[in-house]
Order: sequence, then C-alpha cells, then structure tokens
Amino acid sequence: FFFDIGSLEIFNNQFSDINGSFSIKNGALKGAINADKLNGTFVQDTSGFIRIELEDTHLQDINFLKSSTSSSQIETINARVKIKNSSIQQLEINSLDVYLQKNKNLFTINNISLSSNLISISPLSKNSKAYFSVDSKNDIYKLRGSYLVKDSLKIPILQSFAKFSYFNGDINLQWQNLKRLQDIEGTLNFILKDLAVTNQTTN
Repeated sequence: FFFDIGSLEIFNNQFSDINGSFSIKNGALKGAINADKLNGTFVQDTSGFIRIELEDTHLQDINFLKSSTSSSQIETINARVKIKNSSIQQLEINSLDVYLQKNKNLFTINNISLSSNLISISPLSKNSKAYFSVDSKNDIYKLRGSYLVKDSLKIPILQSFAKFSYFNGDINLQWQNLKRLQDIEGTLNFILKDLAVTNQTTN
C-alpha cells in the first residue's frame, strides 16, 4: 500500500508533503513514512516484536504521551525505538535507543541510551543497563543509570514532577509511589542545583 498526502494532522501536529508505504508478508508488517517533519520506518515481525526508527522528526504537541488512557489500554508492548536528529518541543535529540516492554503489571524502559541538549542517559558501567521500571500492581518504581539533566521545566513529562536547573548523578534506586517517594532503597551520588519542591512529601 503506497500513499501520497499533501497535509496531515497527527495528535495535533501538522505535517506536509507526506509519502510512504506499508506491506504485509508472511505475517510481518513493514512501513515507511517521509514528510517535512516526520521520517521513519516501522517493522513488526511474526513474534510481535516492533522496531521503530525515526530521523529528522519534530513534534511540538505531545499531549498524547501524557494521556493515562493511551498507555493503560495497551496490554503488551515489546519494542525497540531509535531516534536520531529529532526534537520533542525544546528537547533536541541527537540519538536515542531504548527497549520498551510491558505486560499486565510491569512496564520497563530498558537499555536506555540518550544524548540530547537537555538530558543524557547512559549505563552506570559497561556491564550494566540504564533503565526505568514501574510495577503498577505494587506501586514500585526502579531507576538506574547515569543522568545529566539541564532545566527540568523544558523537558516533556519531567516538567510536571520537579523543578531544578541542573542534575548530574549516578542513580540506583527503588521506591513506592511516584510522587510521595516512600520506602526509598538504593544508592544515589549526585550534584543538584536550584531544586524547588512544591508538593507535599513524606518524611
């Protein structure tokens, strides 16, 4: 299936001069799309594993990422996402490579490698992986990796949780409740500047 579209709106983002193709063969799905601000490929093999690669893609409206219904309606995810030379609002991504996995109760962003103007994420060592996981049944969160963050208010999703101008540290933590930060366990070594806490937290 081939398509050629003059203009298109996707999740309140406007694109023009769009062309691409989709194909299905032996149960596998492949697709490619090219536009002024959207360029990428999509592959789903017979096992259900999805590989998405984006390049020179620019999004200004990301409210679809914040929607609680969009993620909760998806039962399982097994995917790899790679992004190059793209942007999400003020976040300019040089390169991003992550694995996304989800089952009934567990959601994991694994093998995180991110280089951008506002945030960089890498493993703590050559033999470890940077990751973030959520156990929705037990309300347990885990975070590991080396993180460099500049101006949290400019970073999508993070801007609603904390306000600080600079963070550089190694993190290996788990805790309960995303906002209240209960029962924190692990290690943390960091430099933090201009932190402002506006919500109530536990002792």
